[in-house]
This record gives sequence, C-alpha cells and structure tokens, in this order.
Amino acid sequence: MKIEIKGKTFRLPNLPMPKVRFEMGLPRLPFNIPIPKIPQVKISGKKMVGIAISASFGVVAIAIITAVVSTREAPPQYPEYGVYELSASDAEMRVGKKLTFADDMPSEERATQTLLLGINGARIDKINITGIDVGKTTTLSETVKIAGGAVGGIEVTTLTLDNVSAPSFKISNSECHKLTITDNKADGLSLSPTIATTTDIEIGSKRGAVDVPNISSGSFDRIIIDSSTVTSQVDTITLKDVSAYGTIDGQASIWLDYVFAGECIIKNSSVGTGDGIDIADFTVVNTTKTSSATISGNTEVQLAIK
Repeated sequence: MKIEIKGKTFRLPNLPMPKVRFEMGLPRLPFNIPIPKIPQVKISGKKMVGIAISASFGVVAIAIITAVVSTREAPPQYPEYGVYELSASDAEMRVGKKLTFADDMPSEERATQTLLLGINGARIDKINITGIDVGKTTTLSETVKIAGGAVGGIEVTTLTLDNVSAPSFKISNSECHKLTITDNKADGLSLSPTIATTTDIEIGSKRGAVDVPNISSGSFDRIIIDSSTVTSQVDTITLKDVSAYGTIDGQASIWLDYVFAGECIIKNSSVGTGDGIDIADFTVVNTTKTSSATISGNTEVQLAIK
C-alpha cells in the first residue's frame, strides 16, 4: 500500500482483512408453521416514474377538491352577499348565511348578489353605505330597502341620504321629527308629509351596541335592512354616493318604510325614470309624519337614471 504526503511516498505493509459474511433470514420457530412465500414484483424504471407522477397528480387533485369544497361551505362574512341576522342579545356582528331561492325561480330572476341585514331587536351604533353601485338588469321589487313593519320598526337618531341617484324614491309609514329635503332634482316631485306631533328620537348610550362594518365598496343587486318583526335602534343610518338602477315593480328603487327618526335628511340627490314630471318619481306620502319640515331648492327636470 502506498501513501503520498507532500510529494513523498511511504510504503505500508499489506495487512490481511478478515472477511465478514452477513446473512439474513427468518427465525426458526419451535413449531412447524408454514411460512408463505412472498411473490416477487418487478417494476421497471418507466413504470416507477409513471406511478410517481400519477401519485403526485392525485395528491394535487385531492388538495384542489378539498380547497374548493372548503370555499363553498364557508359562510359569508359581512358585507359579502348573504343573509345576516342580529337580535337584542347580540353585541357583535354574526357570520351570514348563503342566499336561497325557490327551485322554480328562473336563474335570471334570482338576485344572487343581495345583502340582507336583519336587525330585529338589535341595538346598533351606525349603518354606513357609501360609494357603491346597486341594481340589476332584470326587474326587482326594490334596490335599497330600509324598513320595519306594522309590528316592528327602525328607531334612528339621524337618517341621511346624500348624493344618491335612483330611478325612484319613496318614504312611507314613517315619522321624521325634523324633515329636511333640499337641493334635489327629480323627474316629478310629490312631497306630502303630514304635520303632526312626533317624538324626537335620540339613541343614547352605545354600550353593548353592535359595530356593523361599513359597506363602502363593491356592487350589489339589492341591499335590504329589515326590522319588520321587532323594533330596533340605530344611532345613524347614512347612504352617501350610492347609485341605483333597474326596473322596479315594487314600491320604489329606494324605499324607506316604518322608520322613526329624530331627523331625516335627503339632499343633493337625483331621482327619475324619464316618464315625465307629471308622474312623480320622488315621493313622500302623507303617511309620513313630521313636526318640522324644511323643503327647499328642489327642482323638477326631465331625468332618467339608467
């Protein structure tokens, strides 16, 4: 054996290496139990590559299917499309439920991008809807509906509509202790509130009130705020820079009903279907009561919101 270190060669004696033999086998049992033979399986290199690739695709497919199923089953988060229900016992926003439709309803008639917020009995700090588009090419009953009912209602300190555009607007069965309608233009105005004694609503402490996230982006078929079964309290409700369109077969494109407010402000808005000023598209019907009304700067023009 030779070893070179820094150019010098050293010779070492050849030492014999012992041979070691390893054998593996099954242990001998004290009983005569037959041991089955394992058949030989031969897999070529190409087959092994194919099996590996197939297994990889299988893993990826399972991961994709799992992710899709998980996404489909996830409940909507406000303000995504869906149904959200609040009650007097709630102190925070709940997750929603997916929209459902009758089996026999044609797909083109389904308002699949609806946000429905049920606030029956809830106490809420504020509801802000700003800078959004709402409507649908097919017929809807309303695009924006803020309403209570004969056995419920929405009590609010201040309700404001500012720079809103829609084919039609209506307020009915409501009370606005102070009513302000200024600087609006409409394809027909009919403003007939009833002067009466009304209550000045003011929501006091916000302790325990639900913090409802703002709706400040996106587009929807409809937005519905409903309190038709139990009276609810909201400090402020604001619709600002909201654009609505579509054919309406219900009360109005934007409809306020059974709202009881300390103050209602409707200003800088445009309303019209284009059918002429002799057919009012902006209406405050005589079932709306007020103790004090300021109505000024409103004009009738030929106007169609499309």
